[in-house]
Amino acid sequence: MTTKTETIEGTVAEYVTAVIGGQLFGLPISRVQDVFMPERLTRVPLSSAEIAGVLNLRGRIVT
Repeated sequence: MTTKTETIEGTVAEYVTAVIGGQLFGLPISRVQDVFMPERLTRVPLSSAEIAGVLNLRGRIVT
C-alpha cells in the first residue's frame, strides 16, 4: 500500500505501509528497493519456532 501525506510546506511525502503482526509500519518510498510477496515458503525440519521457513530470493536461500 502506498500512502501520500501533505506536509506543511505543501509538498507531498509518499510512504509504503504494511501491517505486520497487527502493527502498521511505514517507510519513505525513497528508502524502498523491492516489494515482493513470497510465493512459496519451505519449512525447515527441527528449526526453532522463530524460523517460519526459507525461500529463494534471486538465487539466494534466505530465512
